[in-house]
Amino acid sequence: MGRILGIDFGSKRIGLALSDETETIASPLTALAVGSRPPIDVIATLVKEHQVDTIVVGLPLTLRGESGPQSKQVEAFCQQLEQAVEIAVKTWDERFSTVEAQRRLREVSSKKKGRRFGETDVLAAAIMLQSYLDSLRPN
Repeated sequence: MGRILGIDFGSKRIGLALSDETETIASPLTALAVGSRPPIDVIATLVKEHQVDTIVVGLPLTLRGESGPQSKQVEAFCQQLEQAVEIAVKTWDERFSTVEAQRRLREVSSKKKGRRFGETDVLAAAIMLQSYLDSLRPN
């Protein structure tokens, strides 16, 4: 077992979450701003620092489970990322992870002003990664 990096890819920000070494618990890590292109070099550095051996990127599917325009962007990002890090890059259905993150943040605080940069994105990445980690365990 090793560490797994979860990525919630967005056009403005990328949320990152990291599993523990037993691949049981996902924790929020950080958010990265997306400029003219995704910060793949920063992600590659984090992969090395945290000794990540697998990356799971949230794949935004439609409610019917089909790929849409945003899914194509994520798939292209995954291809670029896989070349840069030379480890497995997988996709995982992320439907509702951002909605769930927003709901949880509203429960904790009704003040939107006090939110930190990328807080929703990082929590969405952790929710998506936790879903993936839960799927690895036998029932």
